[in-house]
Amino acid sequence: MDATKVKVLNEWDTADASKDERIEALIPHYAQVAEEYCHRPFPEPYPAKVQEFIARMIQHHNNGVISRSMGSVSYTWDANSEAKAYKLIRPFRRVNWGGSYEH
Repeated sequence: MDATKVKVLNEWDTADASKDERIEALIPHYAQVAEEYCHRPFPEPYPAKVQEFIARMIQHHNNGVISRSMGSVSYTWDANSEAKAYKLIRPFRRVNWGGSYEH
């Protein structure tokens, strides 16, 4: 997964490379978050729902703005974006009885 894939999933301008470095740094972080939440490793290429989780969490990390308007300046935030993102990877979650999992 790379910055372009995140931008496509979030419907951001793919030509704007100003945040690519930041996005590239956040991808492994949120992949790790998904692994810890699901108690299992996700080798690349990540499953589609895990990719969508990572993209949504990066969007949430980016102030959670889901839409903007320039005409009379309108911003829309999704207060439940984090919960919706975790719902995507819930089917991958394994039971953990207090132990750890192997990477």
